[in-house]
Amino acid sequence: MSTFDIGRPGTDSTIKLDSLFTSIQGEGLNAGVPMTFVRLWGCNLSCSFCDTRQDEKPNSINPIPEVISGINDIRGNSPNVCITGGEPLNQIKGLYYLLFRLRSSIPGVKIFLETNGTIYHPMIPLIIRMVDYITVSPKMGIQWNEDLIAAAHEVRCPITCAEDLERFDRGLDILDYTGPRLVSPVLINGESIPINFLVAWLKIHPGWRLSVQIHKLLDIL
Repeated sequence: MSTFDIGRPGTDSTIKLDSLFTSIQGEGLNAGVPMTFVRLWGCNLSCSFCDTRQDEKPNSINPIPEVISGINDIRGNSPNVCITGGEPLNQIKGLYYLLFRLRSSIPGVKIFLETNGTIYHPMIPLIIRMVDYITVSPKMGIQWNEDLIAAAHEVRCPITCAEDLERFDRGLDILDYTGPRLVSPVLINGESIPINFLVAWLKIHPGWRLSVQIHKLLDIL
């Protein structure tokens, strides 16, 4: 079957879910904004610092209309829906159906997509056009999708050591990315790169900003 055979928009399909919940955005430029999170199951990577479960099976496999109903049940008056993972583009056909149904079912919906930016697929330009805000969190050692980097409203870089800072900075320069660059320190064996070092680095790299996970500081989802 051709990778372009995506079927008729609105066709019933299913998607693999990890969880569905409401909270505030915990990091990045939208930190503190209330959102409904659709956390999809599965990823093409296996990062040691990932805070999402790496189970062999999803919590559930849901019809798209059921997911939309679940979003409406918990979102209150907020139009913000964040699709995250895992890696949402790992289920790109189901993601397409989900985006289409969100657009047609929730008036004024604002869709946020979080991706590691490492998947290549012919449908990605279509997906980019269907969302309002893209956060790319690239990883070292694997090629980044230039279309996703170019479309990103923010690039949030997980930093495990000082060398990561220069590598991400150089990589984004090579791809001519001019948008916001965020430093996101991650825990390795319970420790992260010292904040004082990051602040000193940011002083001489004004194109970068610090992003911390406030949902973990507040002990909320």
